Amino acid sequence: MENAHAVTARRDVFLDERGAGLRVTWHPERDLVVLSVWQDDGCVGTFRMSVQDVPRLSGLLAAVLDDRADHAGADPDRGDPDEGRSR
Repeated sequence: MENAHAVTARRDVFLDERGAGLRVTWHPERDLVVLSVWQDDGCVGTFRMSVQDVPRLSGLLAAVLDDRADHAGADPDRGDPDEGRSR
């Protein structure tokens, strides 16, 4: 199964290795991006992000790609990225 697939021009879904989904939906009428976490067929949490915060999130994601390119060939840490965090 693909990690991500486009649903519409204003929505995308990303799946992780556990099968959990992250749906990102743009609501231009409210200047809002909604991030929702899905398990099976149910939404288990949402976060409403103001469009003004999207550049900051995009900057972080771009930095991840730059950092990954800088460390190409290094063995990635396969530990649980959520270890020690409350759920």
